[in-house]
Amino acid sequence: MDTTIRNLDERLYREMKGRAALTGQTLGQVLNEAMAVYLAQPQGDDAGVSLASLGPLPFPEGSTHGSEQVDAVVYGASDAANSAGDGPVSPGGGPGSAGDRASSARE
Repeated sequence: MDTTIRNLDERLYREMKGRAALTGQTLGQVLNEAMAVYLAQPQGDDAGVSLASLGPLPFPEGSTHGSEQVDAVVYGASDAANSAGDGPVSPGGGPGSAGDRASSARE
């Protein structure tokens, strides 16, 4: 499509045209890509979404031991240790943990 666009910033136009030439593209190709990227950005209700605004999701059925499974992967606990009751200890508690020693020191 051929069109005329008025009121472009001359500096931005020249910079865009130069960058297009350096990459072996036409100005039209670069502008089409720039417009696609711009239009792909969220707007309206989706624009202000952040991780902080998302609420927790319910755990699916059968995931009651998820924390232990994550600890096993992160801390490298073996199945033998878990079955013996010596499974991974969360960072904040349990006998012998840093949190347990800190609370003993305060007592």
